[in-house]
Amino acid sequence: MDDFPPDASVLDRDHERRRATKPEAKVRPEGARARLLEAAERIIIEEGVHALTIRRVAARAQSNTALIGYHFGGVEGLLAELARLNAEAILSDQRRLIAEALGPDGRPLSLDLAIEALLHPLWREAALCPGERALVVVDEIASRADPALRHEVWSWFAPTIGPIAQALHQCLPHLDSMTVLWRVRFLSAAALDLPPRFSRSALPPPDGPMAARGPRRATVSSSPSPAARCWRPDAPAPARSPA
Repeated sequence: MDDFPPDASVLDRDHERRRATKPEAKVRPEGARARLLEAAERIIIEEGVHALTIRRVAARAQSNTALIGYHFGGVEGLLAELARLNAEAILSDQRRLIAEALGPDGRPLSLDLAIEALLHPLWREAALCPGERALVVVDEIASRADPALRHEVWSWFAPTIGPIAQALHQCLPHLDSMTVLWRVRFLSAAALDLPPRFSRSALPPPDGPMAARGPRRATVSSSPSPAARCWRPDAPAPARSPA
């Protein structure tokens, strides 16, 4: 996400204010509403946010364009609902794993559990498209949608990223807090698949030799150990772009 990592002070802001903006748990939608959401989610995964139009969503859902306005108020409302559904899928896992990683004194039980709380939720299945990933949907929306929605998405994740970063910092006190945040960013970005959005990449168009392969997905390992190598004491900090 463009604004990640934030200044460390962002993670220390009033917790109650951030909790007030977190997405509420949603029941999986049904009927025409669900078909519209699933169609939009599939377009986002396969082609990206910029390919999303009212007509394309309605056609793919075999529905009426007027229903998008009725249920969501337009494309922006549709994107916001998809962002909430997929963010909550990730956040529910993060909250559970954070609770499991902390001991009675609030300190992390181990570095492995702290890393697991960061990594494993990033492979949570998408809200409406089985076999796809919620992170891909959230990142695509947050990176390319309206700036206000992007900042709202970040506000949802701040209350979980903060405790995870703090737990990692407690396990690795030789690292400063900003280095920890940059490594969190590195792992989060590494968890994203290469985007199957042909119109904005160097990949061949959909009717080329790559078309038969279908949407590309990341290979998921049950162990976070390969990505966790960056947390070793002798691991260098990720290179930062010059100002």
